[in-house]
Amino acid sequence: MTVEEIIREVHLQLGEPTNWNPYDATGDIDVTTVGYQTYLRWINQGIYTIATWREVVEMRPIRFLGYRHDLFLQAPRSTFTTDVGSTESTIVIVGSATGWEGARIKWGAEERTIVQASGASFLLNQGFSSTPGSGETVTVGFPELRLPAEERYIEVLRVRDDTNGAFLPKVSKWEDFEVGFGTPTKWRRGGRVIHLDAIPEEEIWYRVTVFALPERVAAPGDTPQLPAQFHPALVLYCLQWGYSAMQETSMKYSISQDFRALMRSLQTPEHVQGLLDDGYVLMVEGE
Repeated sequence: MTVEEIIREVHLQLGEPTNWNPYDATGDIDVTTVGYQTYLRWINQGIYTIATWREVVEMRPIRFLGYRHDLFLQAPRSTFTTDVGSTESTIVIVGSATGWEGARIKWGAEERTIVQASGASFLLNQGFSSTPGSGETVTVGFPELRLPAEERYIEVLRVRDDTNGAFLPKVSKWEDFEVGFGTPTKWRRGGRVIHLDAIPEEEIWYRVTVFALPERVAAPGDTPQLPAQFHPALVLYCLQWGYSAMQETSMKYSISQDFRALMRSLQTPEHVQGLLDDGYVLMVEGE
């Protein structure tokens, strides 16, 4: 179903309330109306709800295989050449130092934390044991992988060191890492950042397997990125909001029960592709 088809169906079932009229004078969908924008908001909320639905018996989150894909990421890391004017606690470099506040810096066998990066200099939390001379190499980096900002993510499933062919185990988000340069061996997630327990000393590509959320819809001709059998659930979800706004309590309850029953009916064994080690039910898109 397209956005327009969903809106027409929901508006009709709600009794065509005039305050949510999504049409122009000719009966065509008018995207500038309050009605269209209201229904569109409910549709996008419904897409999120269905895409993150939790199976009610065993409380396992259900994920659609169509949203599972791999990202290839590297930890922010760079090398710089020192310039004249460095001291033990302030390192002057050739080039720009902007954007490296909080990073670790390594010179020889010593490591420090950069507390300020501006112009062409790094201010360190503690001085090196001696002053780096001009033309020496320092390495700076963050112990993290950054998820692209243009996508919305439900889960990070796995992190694999694709350079060395090893999976990194996930640990509790409460576990503290004593971070320095080395070879990362584990990870934890914090928002859009995957925290590593070390800063790679070499250039390592990581294959990050994620479940992404479907894209939001906007235009009348857009089709929600959900398997087609879940589109009727979007209609029911919107009706819940409609009856709630109309203070039709009994109808809202009835529709909400229909919504849950439909979701349960779609979670049948023929939809289940398999079970990951961490307990996620995978559902095949389009079946």
